[in-house]
Amino acid sequence: MEAYRYGEDTLLHSIGFNPYKLESILKNGILSKRKADSLGVALTKNYFGYNFDDKVSMTRPLYSNSEDPTSILYTWVPKSISIIVENQDFIYDKSDAYFNHSDEVFVQDIVPINNFVGLIVPEKYHDYEIRDLAMIPIKSTSYANIKGTCDELIAYLGTMNHNINEAEYKELLRELHLTITELNSDRENSELQDDFLDIKIAINEFIANESQIAFDKVLSKEGSTLLDMVSYINDKTLSLPFYDIGKSLTK
Repeated sequence: MEAYRYGEDTLLHSIGFNPYKLESILKNGILSKRKADSLGVALTKNYFGYNFDDKVSMTRPLYSNSEDPTSILYTWVPKSISIIVENQDFIYDKSDAYFNHSDEVFVQDIVPINNFVGLIVPEKYHDYEIRDLAMIPIKSTSYANIKGTCDELIAYLGTMNHNINEAEYKELLRELHLTITELNSDRENSELQDDFLDIKIAINEFIANESQIAFDKVLSKEGSTLLDMVSYINDKTLSLPFYDIGKSLTK
């Protein structure tokens, strides 16, 4: 798979490996929270506290440093599906204190699908089975954020005629809520911090395994991979070309 040759104003938007987010974006565009709400599109942001409800965070990769740990090109692109965008207006003003990454830019409200030119699917993950992928924001500290991401994905799997184990899911959410409540009252408790990470990993394993079952049924195969999943979703939406990550000017 060849690397994409970034231009002066090429933009990337990385989304992790969540199939609902991928299909929703390929159908509706990359939406801010405000725009998604106005269109009736379910959208839980990866993290609360970052960015604005009316803007989309992206990176301008030609001017990123792939070895700078504060950059999106270093932090997210190598371990995510990314949308490649051209001909898109964006906001870049380093005097503004709201930038969280050294290579971050913002787009107001929406990146329409007619500005999409390709998908980056990191070669390292091509053959990972779906059950081995991160589906939820493991670093999130918000119950509503994690639950919202799971609920969206569960509803999406329902459109594939797959019903999850509701009892197991409710028990995992109960444990998550209990752990967060305890942690909020004792933030420095390392044992509770470990418990919090463990329950998030357990929820991710549950939702990723349910996704594996659903895609295996739809694709009529066992052990469906990331590349199988992305190809299926892409083929029924925009049929964009696939690329590897590519290089910046700095590294």
